[in-house]
Amino acid sequence: MSNNGKLPGGYLLAAAICFTLLVLYGPLHGKASVQNAPVTSSAEMNDPQNPELEPYLKALRGEDATEKHSAVISLGKSGNPAAVEHLIKVLDEDDDYFVRSFAAIALGNLKNPRALEPLTKALGDEHQRVRRSAAEALASIKNPNAIDPLIKALKDENVLVRRAAANALGKIGDPKAVNPLMEALGDADSYIWTGASIALAEIGSAAIPGLVNALSDWALGPKAAETLNSLNWQPSSNEEKVRIDVAKRSKEALLQDWEFTKKILVADANSGNTRMAENAVYALIGIGREDAVDPLATILQTRGTAEMAKAFLESGNARLSELALNWAKEHGKEIRSGEGAGILRWGEMKA
Repeated sequence: MSNNGKLPGGYLLAAAICFTLLVLYGPLHGKASVQNAPVTSSAEMNDPQNPELEPYLKALRGEDATEKHSAVISLGKSGNPAAVEHLIKVLDEDDDYFVRSFAAIALGNLKNPRALEPLTKALGDEHQRVRRSAAEALASIKNPNAIDPLIKALKDENVLVRRAAANALGKIGDPKAVNPLMEALGDADSYIWTGASIALAEIGSAAIPGLVNALSDWALGPKAAETLNSLNWQPSSNEEKVRIDVAKRSKEALLQDWEFTKKILVADANSGNTRMAENAVYALIGIGREDAVDPLATILQTRGTAEMAKAFLESGNARLSELALNWAKEHGKEIRSGEGAGILRWGEMKA
């Protein structure tokens, strides 16, 4: 610092660049290390046909990490198709993962189809920031040929990459992504399943059959119902009406026409589909009507599973608990109070 207390112009310029990078990209990509910044492998990177790019390419040949980051971002905002090949080279070769990450975002901004292959390759980058940025860029490009790599990325070890992949699949909107997104809808991590829900809603009508089918899954049903609601879907049959009311845990709606509700749930329980049967049994327990006990007893005896028996045992209904213990003894199973499925207590279904 000089004697008059003012910073030299060079320090002010550097500070301004750093501040801009933190404001624009800090929340998504964090701080970049400026020590020992690697140099892009092409020592002679230049483009004589596009001299307006030269200042940015010169920065990429340098060793200042902040200047390299700024140059990559600027290339992405330039709108110049000639920047694409330079950014692809950076994405593929630079040792600084922040530079690679910014290059992926820049390619997404340019939306050039030539970036498809390098961006899908970047979904396998060793660093999660690059993989995430590649998925975000593919969401911008919206090329259906990215579907399979993005579906694979739904299984990435990093939750942020998985969410970015789900988002990209929704933006592309190809029905091929519906089943993988339905699987992601069942993820225990709310960040993932809400992302899958949004993506399925963006895909639209092609996602509806899978979501309607998922209404009969006790764990998945509420998420499917929420997504169907965002699509303004309405049930087309009494069976679908009952199943979505179950998925919404709407005891009041289910009791409005109880005899019809009971008929449909008993039929579902006897359908031979284990998932549908368990969903119906849990619903009957949650509704808690005494005239459902005899049908439940028959269902356990004829269609029972260990999970059903555990739910009976933990229901708080004395007769169902006794039936569960008898069923377990007859089938050579061991179930104990406190080790049950813990689905619902008798009559305690709540929206």
